[in-house]
Amino acid sequence: MKNDNYVMTSSLEDYLEAVFVLSKEKGSVRLTDIAEYLNVSKPSVNRAIKTLTQDGFLEHITYGDIVITPAGESYAANVLRRHRLIKQFLIDQLG
Repeated sequence: MKNDNYVMTSSLEDYLEAVFVLSKEKGSVRLTDIAEYLNVSKPSVNRAIKTLTQDGFLEHITYGDIVITPAGESYAANVLRRHRLIKQFLIDQLG
């Protein structure tokens, strides 16, 4: 990760969260899995994965599995928790 003040876009957070969830469900994650999970194109996933890899959140060898790093797991767990809290708030407030 670049530094403690690093700010990730909401789109990249969604990709990181997807890798986190899929890795917990399936064990291994590939570009196609993420594209299907998020209903986006493979080139979009590829761009996001490259950025997240450069930023230290993922490890990815071309045409291989995508592995989340400890920093990525920590960040993704916080994103997932935040998304679940927002979802529960909306369910409670709006039914």
